[in-house]
Amino acid sequence: VTSVKKVSDIIAEIAAAGEEQSAGIEQVNKTISQMDEMTQQNAALVEQAAAASESMGEQARGLSEMVAFFIVDENTSPAVGEPDTTERRAEDRPWADATTPVSSDQTELLNAVGGDSEWQEF
Repeated sequence: VTSVKKVSDIIAEIAAAGEEQSAGIEQVNKTISQMDEMTQQNAALVEQAAAASESMGEQARGLSEMVAFFIVDENTSPAVGEPDTTERRAEDRPWADATTPVSSDQTELLNAVGGDSEWQEF
């Protein structure tokens, strides 16, 4: 009888340990599922950041092209990727002399911002 009781106690302890292991495995599964979800969210955020970065690069290139129209100072270095404009002649710079004709690109830009008469006067 005592041997049977000891075996019964051992079996009860094995069953309790099995239940604890089962609960532990359930927690591990839950944690792995959460990690998977977070990894997927992070991947989506990385894709969004890459798309935003590409868009910002395109906008920066466009802005650089627009700003290249203006020369602030002949001693100023050109923007990165822009041609050197420090050796331009006066006829290449319509804003340097009111009698110099304005190029078609410059006329389009001046008309887009309110007409070239205001800008030539400025």
